[in-house]
Amino acid sequence: MSRYINEIAVPTLPAQLEQELADYMAKEGFKLISYKGQSLWRKGYGLAMGPQYIGIYYSPDVIRLEAFVKFALAPGVYFGEMGLSGTLAAVLKQHLKPRVLVIERYIREQCGIK
Repeated sequence: MSRYINEIAVPTLPAQLEQELADYMAKEGFKLISYKGQSLWRKGYGLAMGPQYIGIYYSPDVIRLEAFVKFALAPGVYFGEMGLSGTLAAVLKQHLKPRVLVIERYIREQCGIK
């Protein structure tokens, strides 16, 4: 499985949007990290809660949202990137999907997209 990806076309990019989304991610317990050369928000460690990742990338006319989880084989031993669909690691995905939906809705509201 691969990452969940959604590219949202925006007519304008509000100046405060990036900071407001960063504040939301921090409030939800995510930390900004570098992962394979990308800046991603990560939350979760250990066997019970494998890491969840969200990437938000801004350009003047598109905001690209990526999300995935990694499944833990053992504490600190993770494999693969799994998007938000499918039954493998469903519990982990259930924790991540609502956050992605909140981000998408907020982007649409702030950018005036119906």
